[in-house]
Amino acid sequence: MLSYDRKTVPIADGVDVKVDLILQAISSISEIAASFTADVLFSQIWLDPGLSFENMTRYVHP
Repeated sequence: MLSYDRKTVPIADGVDVKVDLILQAISSISEIAASFTADVLFSQIWLDPGLSFENMTRYVHP
């Protein structure tokens, strides 16, 4: 991040974010309260070129 400047305005188009929402299980349903309990996996993945580390190698060698 040698070229990083915190005063630079972010990319005008923004950053694409991939969002995954996976329903893993429904553990209880209440018809009286009209509610349910669920286990959900939520993940977000994005690539922000403004946060790239050009000066670092891709792999760390032991």
